[in-house]
Amino acid sequence: MFVEKENQSSSEPLFLNTKQRLILREDVLKTAFRFPKLFNRPLYRSFEQMVVNSPGDFLTKRTSSHLRMILCVQFFMQKRIESILLQEGKSQKQLFLKLFRGPSRICVCLVSSSSLTLQKEQLLKALDAQLPGISEIPKSFYLWHSAEHPYYYCYFEVNKLRGNDLSSGQLRAIEKALKNQMQSSSPLTPAVFWPYNKEESHRQIQILIREMKSKQDLPHISIHFQEQTSSSLEFLVHLVRPKAKQALALEKLPESLYFFRYTKHILSTPFSIEVEAFSIKMQAELFDVRETINLLYARRYLSKQLEAVIGPFRDYNGGLFEKQQDHFEMVRLQLSSKIPYFELFAEKVFYALHPFEKWFSLNLSDVEDLLLVFSQLIQDPRSCTNKSTPSGLFTVVKTENRVDFLRFAQKQTDTNELSAYAQLTIGNHHYECFSGKFTKQIDSLMHCPVNEKNALKLIFQEGLPPSLNPHYSAGDMRCRLLNKMLFEGLTRLNHEGKPELAGAKSYHLSDDKRTYTFHLRKASWSNGEKVTAFDYADSWKWTLQDAVSHPELLFSIKNAKRFREKKCFIEQVGVRVINPETLQIELEESDSEFLYKLSQPFFFPLFGNSREPKWFNGPYLVETMNKNGIKLGRNPYFWKSSKETFEQVDVQWIDNIHTIFSLFKAGKIDWIGDPTSILSFDQISELQKDGLLQKKVVPRRFSLHFNTKHPVLSSVPIRRALSLAIDRSLICQEIFPHSIPSTNGNYSKQIAVAFFEEGLRELKLTRESFPTISFSYSDQTRRDELASYLQTTWSNLLGIRVELEKNSWNTFRSKLEHRNFEICGTIQDTLNLGSLNYLERFEGTSSWNFSQWSHLVYRELISSAKKESDPIKQYELKVQAENILAENTPSTPLFDYVHLYALSPRFDCSHFDAEGCVDFSQGKIKEPL
Repeated sequence: MFVEKENQSSSEPLFLNTKQRLILREDVLKTAFRFPKLFNRPLYRSFEQMVVNSPGDFLTKRTSSHLRMILCVQFFMQKRIESILLQEGKSQKQLFLKLFRGPSRICVCLVSSSSLTLQKEQLLKALDAQLPGISEIPKSFYLWHSAEHPYYYCYFEVNKLRGNDLSSGQLRAIEKALKNQMQSSSPLTPAVFWPYNKEESHRQIQILIREMKSKQDLPHISIHFQEQTSSSLEFLVHLVRPKAKQALALEKLPESLYFFRYTKHILSTPFSIEVEAFSIKMQAELFDVRETINLLYARRYLSKQLEAVIGPFRDYNGGLFEKQQDHFEMVRLQLSSKIPYFELFAEKVFYALHPFEKWFSLNLSDVEDLLLVFSQLIQDPRSCTNKSTPSGLFTVVKTENRVDFLRFAQKQTDTNELSAYAQLTIGNHHYECFSGKFTKQIDSLMHCPVNEKNALKLIFQEGLPPSLNPHYSAGDMRCRLLNKMLFEGLTRLNHEGKPELAGAKSYHLSDDKRTYTFHLRKASWSNGEKVTAFDYADSWKWTLQDAVSHPELLFSIKNAKRFREKKCFIEQVGVRVINPETLQIELEESDSEFLYKLSQPFFFPLFGNSREPKWFNGPYLVETMNKNGIKLGRNPYFWKSSKETFEQVDVQWIDNIHTIFSLFKAGKIDWIGDPTSILSFDQISELQKDGLLQKKVVPRRFSLHFNTKHPVLSSVPIRRALSLAIDRSLICQEIFPHSIPSTNGNYSKQIAVAFFEEGLRELKLTRESFPTISFSYSDQTRRDELASYLQTTWSNLLGIRVELEKNSWNTFRSKLEHRNFEICGTIQDTLNLGSLNYLERFEGTSSWNFSQWSHLVYRELISSAKKESDPIKQYELKVQAENILAENTPSTPLFDYVHLYALSPRFDCSHFDAEGCVDFSQGKIKEPL
């Protein structure tokens, strides 16, 4: 039996809770005895497989009912696949998938007759494409292989960090889509490559030369697929053009595209013609479509990047190769047993060495020396080193840094001092082979300082965003910040904070100011596909059907709310595609803020059916993203010139504010403070003393939310007592300086105690019998101090025992959206403060109603006020509703937030939107880097 365990050391006991295992075993035996026809001997075998293969604390971390559910699902999936495999003619791949809800999680079970399908990373990636904003629950994964039948079983659990809980229907729809995706996926197991062939390359160049008619001709280019590995794609490019005044500057290509020149020369007849052949390598994952690499997208992307360097161009689309193969077989026969890891790298080195004729001039001893150097460097634990062959014929460089390759390329271009014969990637390291002994020169190049790139460097204290999907970003400032760089809506805010046309080139507003007709400009996604009106319409309609965080943001569109409430069909929603370039939007009523709303991430479009975006229509695209950070590069398809903006945006995930502050003082990052991190009290004082601290009053408010479904917190007097006990002025003086204390819920110890005594009588409790309550908060700066203050205040004044629950921001936000807390504190925007739409957030089914407060009279007052045409009567109704809200205290504001931040003098990035989010995509350079 195949066993795979997560993070379980050999010293860890197999069962941390024997009692829980015995209870489950007893349940299994009772069930099998009670229902012998349904649950037979295989049920006990299923129990054993789960217990033996699951992580050590798997049983102790789950309730008995949850474990029984897991076991039942596993048992019936086993029965199903075994019955099919026993039938004749069922030899093709079988796959069954089941998603079900567990306590605050989604459980994933999959059984398959193919082991390739059961790669956990592939499963998570496929699930993430269907359900953005998920996170695997640690130590929930186990996998086993049936000893009697050819199938594998896999189980793991995920948290849904964003949006509402899924209904059973939504879960079934995701299950169906995920199964289809898993069945259609065909992961690449071996690498695919077509080696550079000098004969074929010459033929391609001759074809291009024959097409060159005059000095005024455009450059002619042919692009051919050359190699694919699990992580990269490589294309061979032939270029023929009239000799230009300036040499081809391939060094200007983005760092994510690294190149290798095979040949470069000038022909004098019939006029001066420049000829080049070079390869371009890029990351394969950028063009991964459901586990299949889309070479069309990759080729388009490469063409666009070449166009940025070369300018407009015309794109055109034997025997030596056999000799190469024969020659390598001879090398393999003689050396494979002598050189460690020969099979890992030798063939790549053989085909990478150019010109190929070089092999024929080498004796077997020289070849052995070269391959031994590669073997030694592969085994060398250092990430950056180089070594020459004993004869000095070759020097091989190993590095993790692509910038080193750029330095080598520049050195070759400038001096021809280094003559590169091969360039290849093995694992996470890059290798380059030079002719001659150049260890000293290479050492100096690898360690010399490089001019700093035009890159913006940021740190997100809250860590990795759960999703880049803009429809999940309404409550997460760091997601919105990234969305503004990666996407573009119909409008975008200018430096004055006013909306201007962006994805749309023009629009028409009807006489009743309820219907907008937008005409899209010519724009493309980062895969080369056109941005169409369908992308906008489909994205918004999908959002209305999905469990996103705040669907109310779309309710200004006609029938959007009714569709969400299942009172009309999707075709009746006021979003219509007139043609691919024209989008019409009908509103419920005129909205002077609608163009502003369209500039916000929630209204950005997505490409295709994947819910976790891979392609973007904004100024930037994702080059790399991992557990340490995200790197953005310019989107070559973006319609607007980006010469003045940053070439690259590097974002790291670091949660320690002291580390962040040290990096800022050292000039290693360009922004510190809100909204990317939260400064400590001492750091605020230091920045203010140095004249670097900047302040921005934003419509954001920090409030406490009381879960009104809690037995104790359902009491209005208890909630009012907790609110009145808080000294908001003290909090703003000692914990959150420069913030503005809220006037709501005036501080009064005496009144707080009186309300608390009233609440005790209502609940028939005493101070001694009053249960412990928990306060949940995120691990951001100064939240510990606030939590400690509340704990001490409520304990000293009211005698309440308060338990503090601290979580990472992602976990905290998930608990907030799922109402999984007793009391919590967080920041929310206060745009349109005091409006009827704003007051509507606090009650009923609103996604902002974290307190789960329900009040029929309040709801009716808001509804009546919305229908009232007399402004005086409407105001009176609104005041009545506000009084009810204040008296019931489902939440209580503490202070209005003020952004405190500092930025590098090199950049001008002070463009905030009305909600306090920075748009770094419009940042400009103050001085040359």
